[in-house]
Amino acid sequence: MQNSLAGKVAIVTGASKGLGRSIAASLVDAGARVALLARSRPELESLAAVLGPNAAAFPCDLRSAEAIGMTVAAIAERFGGVDILINNAMMCLLNPIDSIPDEDARSEVETNLLAPILIIREVVPHMLARGGGDIVNVSSESVAMPFPYLSVYAATKAGLEGLSAALRVELGYKGIRVGVFRSGFMAESSSSALWSDENKAGFYEALKATGLDHYAGEAIPVRVQADVLVSMLTLPRQANIDHMTVRAAK
Repeated sequence: MQNSLAGKVAIVTGASKGLGRSIAASLVDAGARVALLARSRPELESLAAVLGPNAAAFPCDLRSAEAIGMTVAAIAERFGGVDILINNAMMCLLNPIDSIPDEDARSEVETNLLAPILIIREVVPHMLARGGGDIVNVSSESVAMPFPYLSVYAATKAGLEGLSAALRVELGYKGIRVGVFRSGFMAESSSSALWSDENKAGFYEALKATGLDHYAGEAIPVRVQADVLVSMLTLPRQANIDHMTVRAAK
């Protein structure tokens, strides 16, 4: 895919860790200029230094509509426009539904569903000004097989997939492709660091009780996931991948 996206400007949310970090690297390798979005300035600036001059850090609180608007405007001014948006940022918190804290529920809904809506609203005019673009919304296999203790996370990702289906109709004839990338079990994930020992114990007990402990298969390397996602962007403009699920071969 080297230089297949040369001249394109891409935004990656949740770029500081895990899949987002690898997506950013894959986009740079494909020749794109990449705006790295996350809350942590030090992590983003460190990543930008590693990726080189085609990557730039844009710290942004994706739970703030004002911050999103200002950030997208700054990206468009810096790079001259926006061609690609990868909605990768997510909050995956482990909670039984009967005791999920208000803040956890709100954080998942705002990060996983509301933030993509708000940033899409901001980037679409820039894409239309350049004659089209690509939006890829990163979802999860939890939509197809909801896991216990992850019900709110699964609900937000299902909502994101519904949004994507509607936007394919609304934006497709205007030259903006919209796709869903549903990631399977990955070898690297930062989510588990946010899980309490008590909830992890309950989660694993529920997996065994429901037989879901054998569902995920082997972990797939995160860079493999990223490269597959970026390959969606390299298709001829006449083709659109509405939905792609990538899981380990074993």
